[in-house]
Amino acid sequence: MVNYYEVLGIDPVCSTGEIKRSFRKRAKELHPDLKYANRQYSDEKMRNLLAAYETLSNPQKRSAYDRAFAIHFSKPRFNYREYLRSRSDDLISQSKLIFYHLLNSEANEALQLYDSLSQSRSDFSLERCLGREDYMDCVFLMAEALETNGEFIRASELYKHLCLLEAEQPYFHHFLDEIIERLRSITCFKMVAILPPQTSIGFIEELIR
Repeated sequence: MVNYYEVLGIDPVCSTGEIKRSFRKRAKELHPDLKYANRQYSDEKMRNLLAAYETLSNPQKRSAYDRAFAIHFSKPRFNYREYLRSRSDDLISQSKLIFYHLLNSEANEALQLYDSLSQSRSDFSLERCLGREDYMDCVFLMAEALETNGEFIRASELYKHLCLLEAEQPYFHHFLDEIIERLRSITCFKMVAILPPQTSIGFIEELIR
């Protein structure tokens, strides 16, 4: 198994922003005109780099990779989850723990922690505690989890929030189409099946606007 974290020169607990910065730096270093006389060697390195970036920059692919990575490279190491849990009074650590849960397919734990902090801490703001890119990835995974749990209204609010953030400063780019399609599916089909007609019409009218 290829260690994609090693390929990118980053730590397994790094943020999405760090992954992107490291990818850009490594891509420049691997340019054949700058360093390597052996073009075939450079191309092979670049293929590994692209595979690493494609996997680790996608939250779902990264989660699946991390599970396999933990098994393949199993050895005593720093327990990031327990470290974050131990810092229960630190909102930044708790926000990172929410994101960590989501990346490791622990959606219910993430949602429970998010709801608990939202209710008990008036100063809690996930957006203030995470970098913009990590925040948007985290919100998408939360919306996806809520949709899976049948909490369609909450999920749709988060998808709409992501659309507004993307309009301000693009991050998802082509992936935005999937978010819009999920929002359309929830509003036009899933909520219609469980909400009173007048309420459903209100959501559809809001989507059209």
